[in-house]
Amino acid sequence: MATNHVSMPHSPALMSVKELWKFIIIGTQVHLGGSAVPYPVEITPGTLTVDEEATEEGWSVQIEFKTRRNDRKAEQMLRILAKTPLVMLYVDEYGERRVAGQPDFPLDMTVTAVGGILLCTLSGTSPAPVAYMAE
Repeated sequence: MATNHVSMPHSPALMSVKELWKFIIIGTQVHLGGSAVPYPVEITPGTLTVDEEATEEGWSVQIEFKTRRNDRKAEQMLRILAKTPLVMLYVDEYGERRVAGQPDFPLDMTVTAVGGILLCTLSGTSPAPVAYMAE
């Protein structure tokens, strides 16, 4: 099976699929529009990982990152977002903006407190690999 590991992703932002009013995939690109601005996540540098794997069901994606627990509002927002189906935007190692998840195939997120950090894990399966944002 094919796998894809993004070596240096950064600048993650989360968006509830309930706020999307446009999500059109043309080839490998997504045209995205929503009623809200994606929520930027302040992560611990170097902790964001994005892994994809081709499976019999489609493309399985697993995303993890850590953030400090020193901002109560940010922690609350992550816990609220974890209760909704999500898409995640990020920038890959080549500077390309990417979108993981789709409205019909959203990502689920878990938030786990481990000492002074939050470990956030997003996962999901979709028929296509993580797409590029259309300009």
